[in-house]
Amino acid sequence: MVVVVDLDALEKVITSEPKIILSIYDDLTKNVKNIIGEIGKPRSLAIVGCGDSYFSSIYGSYIVRRLTDIVAVSENPYEFSLYGSKHIDLLVVVSSSGRTRTTVDCAKWGRKHGIKVLAITCQKNSLLSENSDFTLHLPLRDEVPIPTVTSLGFLTAFSILALEIGYSTNSIPREKYDDLSRRLRATISSLICMVGHTYLETLDHIVDENRIGEREVIYFIGGGSNYVSALFAMAKFRELRISHSIAFELEEFLHYGSIPLSNDLAFIFVDKENLERGKDTASLLEIVGSRPIIVTNYLGSLDYTNVKTIDTPDIFSPIPTLILIHILALKTAKRKYGDKVVIHHSSEISRRIRY
Repeated sequence: MVVVVDLDALEKVITSEPKIILSIYDDLTKNVKNIIGEIGKPRSLAIVGCGDSYFSSIYGSYIVRRLTDIVAVSENPYEFSLYGSKHIDLLVVVSSSGRTRTTVDCAKWGRKHGIKVLAITCQKNSLLSENSDFTLHLPLRDEVPIPTVTSLGFLTAFSILALEIGYSTNSIPREKYDDLSRRLRATISSLICMVGHTYLETLDHIVDENRIGEREVIYFIGGGSNYVSALFAMAKFRELRISHSIAFELEEFLHYGSIPLSNDLAFIFVDKENLERGKDTASLLEIVGSRPIIVTNYLGSLDYTNVKTIDTPDIFSPIPTLILIHILALKTAKRKYGDKVVIHHSSEISRRIRY
């Protein structure tokens, strides 16, 4: 019933994530190309998953819509198998373990209705693979019960998948495809610098100066593709028992902007395209007496407390942001608990949601 998370072991996994993803990148790209060649040219697709896999699916549908003319939606698998369209060309089912009950059931539902099913999983010979037409296998495994490297792998896989679908359907011209492909690989390579000592010290300062580990409530707000960043951050801070965390889509937060109480802390995840709306959000937070911290791939000067990732195309910005979130959550947990975090009922929850 109780799982003990070794935070030193988690730190080793997080700091090694970029090298692990880079080591599988070329094979992953090759496998995606082969699968797209077999699937053909879908006109519509749905992506489903639970937990971190669901957050990854939101990113997947977003980037497919941005890079192609394809209709793409994301949903949790239970709802989709009840109310989803039976007229889509491709159903993408995502599960690290390949044993998530509702995701496997959704794959069965898709095949029953004649829909092509693509599984993305870290377990090659799994129930999910057995009930899918195609499998994209990511040879990744989290060594501790807090998803990190598998989530980073899913975001990378969806980025490659969107590029290949876009190119195969003529939505992306060759020159743009070559440029984005090059810059995506460069983004993954640059993550190695993000886990260097200088960057870690910057986050140490953010954690200490804002007393993050002492706060009962933390808000995470994400604009555009970085809405998934807010969701991932909310999940990591809850999983590590750091604080009650709440995620908002940026425009929705602006609509309900008076929610935070005085002196609350809010992280705002934005790319260059929605930076101005991020500044509007930061200004609103200051008006209501809260403290904003902007996290962005924009490397210029800002008037607000900020943490910068790396200069990458906006659509790929959640990838380096996810590394930052993992490090931020880890460092905060270490300040609060030391070397270990005790998580109650984790094994029981896992048993109930999986085959």
